[in-house]
Amino acid sequence: MNSVEGGIMRIRQATLHDAAAIVALHAKNWQQTYHQSLSAAYLCDQVPQERLALWQTRLQQPAANQRILLAENDGELCGFACAFGGHDARWGTYIDNLHVAANKRRSGVGRHLLAAIAQWNNAVYPALGLYLWTIVINTYAIEFYQACGAETQDLDVWHAPDGSVVPVIRLAWSEARGLMRDLDEYQ
Repeated sequence: MNSVEGGIMRIRQATLHDAAAIVALHAKNWQQTYHQSLSAAYLCDQVPQERLALWQTRLQQPAANQRILLAENDGELCGFACAFGGHDARWGTYIDNLHVAANKRRSGVGRHLLAAIAQWNNAVYPALGLYLWTIVINTYAIEFYQACGAETQDLDVWHAPDGSVVPVIRLAWSEARGLMRDLDEYQ
């Protein structure tokens, strides 16, 4: 457990009972972050249902290489991360989601979630690095990941469900141990 702005933060594995809270945070973050990239109608009308279907599937029928972690402060969801170990032969473990509630950003929640994913990766996939994709206009996330030691690797486009074509960037860590070391210094 770690302290985060007036409380004790706990990192734990997600369960099916956490689906509603994860969906709410995921949809809200998409609506706040992707409003310049995706259509307002899609973000408002479809994202909540799509996120619900995604998280119910992930929590009811988890992939063998999946890890979903939650960060809670006094029982309140502050953030979550979902990774797929050994997803790519070159890049390693794929961090598909890392979301922090807007009122908990800059409090260490994201760093603690990254450290927990890195620890899991190091224990289960010790020879592999970590990587993720984020939209190019999400400079806050890009700066955060770079401050955590990620290196920019390449650019691509995401063909979003609403038909938008969105520029994305891959950020990667060559090894989990390096990420864990960097984050240990922060803690």
